[in-house]
Amino acid sequence: MRWTGRNRVMVVTGLLLAGISAVAQVRVEPTGAVTGRVVCGDTNDPARAAKVHLETVRAASGEKKSTKGEVTAGSVEGVTLQTDLDGEFAFPKVPPGDYFVDVEMAGYLSTRAMFTAKEMEDPSPEMQRLVGRALNRVRVEAAHMERVQVRMERGSAVSGTVRFDDGSPAIGVAVKLLKKGDGGKWEEMKLGVGSMFWAKQTDDRGGFRISGFPPATYLLETDLTLQDEKTTMTKGAGEGQTMAFVMTKDRFTLPFYGRGATRQSDATPFTVGPGQERDGEELTIPLAKLHRVTGIVVAKKDGHKVDAAKVVLAYRDDGKELATAEVGREDGVFRFEFVPEGDYVVKTADARDAVWETVKSTPGMFPPTIDKERLLTAYGAAEQPLLLRGEMADVVLTVPEKAAAVNAGEAGR
Repeated sequence: MRWTGRNRVMVVTGLLLAGISAVAQVRVEPTGAVTGRVVCGDTNDPARAAKVHLETVRAASGEKKSTKGEVTAGSVEGVTLQTDLDGEFAFPKVPPGDYFVDVEMAGYLSTRAMFTAKEMEDPSPEMQRLVGRALNRVRVEAAHMERVQVRMERGSAVSGTVRFDDGSPAIGVAVKLLKKGDGGKWEEMKLGVGSMFWAKQTDDRGGFRISGFPPATYLLETDLTLQDEKTTMTKGAGEGQTMAFVMTKDRFTLPFYGRGATRQSDATPFTVGPGQERDGEELTIPLAKLHRVTGIVVAKKDGHKVDAAKVVLAYRDDGKELATAEVGREDGVFRFEFVPEGDYVVKTADARDAVWETVKSTPGMFPPTIDKERLLTAYGAAEQPLLLRGEMADVVLTVPEKAAAVNAGEAGR
């Protein structure tokens, strides 16, 4: 009995020691705090309901990476706060390290938007100096509160109207602001961290206004898009609850630049200075020169319509892609809903015969059902010239069968 009692005491002691060891391993990392006030530079008024974000300062390329300020559990990266009615904000628990303080508010410059993700995440020494001068920087130490003052400068703006060439307003179309990137390509301007692109929807009169961007040379793009929506109803978690899942798919989209050009090189860019308001921009969608192109993709072996394929329309002179379409599963027809007159090449990709089966998704996942594709036969590519001067409804692309049929089993698409 004594041995049993001693054994019991030893077991209890062991458990107590294990518990003490586990507690010792759970450490609370020390933090600091960042508070501040944001004002509008043009009025000196508080910047009310402005969005404030802290972003870790990255080491320059070639420098030793510091662990301070990196994203960890409990990090403030990814957290955005809004200022109060006095323009005040506070991040109460911030891991020690160096941070940039970025602020966003409609109409004002977000300095973070001036730099690409690569320039922020892997900066050269020179870029690190430029970023440091442009953004407010704060060093956070444990058990200390740092206070910053941020002064926002009003950005440039552009406004105008999008119309069809018959004079009617283009309602609900997207208007984007493009700026040349490092490689000389026009790229869509983005807002600050965690925000979407600069795309704006036109109002009921076709009007738009984009504001808060830095001085530079820009190009305006408007996208004419046809969309299809599918709504699926499913039971919710609670009794009697119903959830609606809406899936939106672009059936066809085509970008236009300036007064109806479909090539960026044919459009006229514009330049704005600091805080300049450029109004009266007129964008045109040339209905009179747009035509519908439809057709089918057939197998060379026996002439049957293939079940699926991607069809690409590209300019014949330089090979640049203008638009894409898919062979419809319901009728085997591809449709370019509106194409400007021109000299093109039409070609196929990923042509195949297949069957689809509707299956339920994993419980709790959306959409509630998905279509699984089983590939039967894969085909090679085909292309042919297309000179467009009016509606075309008889385009036929003939694809050869690949050297060997591919039986890939089930693959989710």
